[in-house]
Amino acid sequence: IKLSAEKNSERGREIRENIERQAGSFDEIISTLEQINASISSFTVTTAEINSTASQIQTASSELDSLE
Repeated sequence: IKLSAEKNSERGREIRENIERQAGSFDEIISTLEQINASISSFTVTTAEINSTASQIQTASSELDSLE
């Protein structure tokens, strides 16, 4: 009985350690997803700024063409 209890205790510790590792991995995944989300948001803002600048350049180009 004592040997069985010791084995069960060891298995319990292993299970607890595995759960702790999985929880740590889950936290890393969440952190990575948050970083990806922030990068996508930044990319979206930058793309909008590029589109706006391109539109301004196109307008300026059209104005210059009309001067000829």
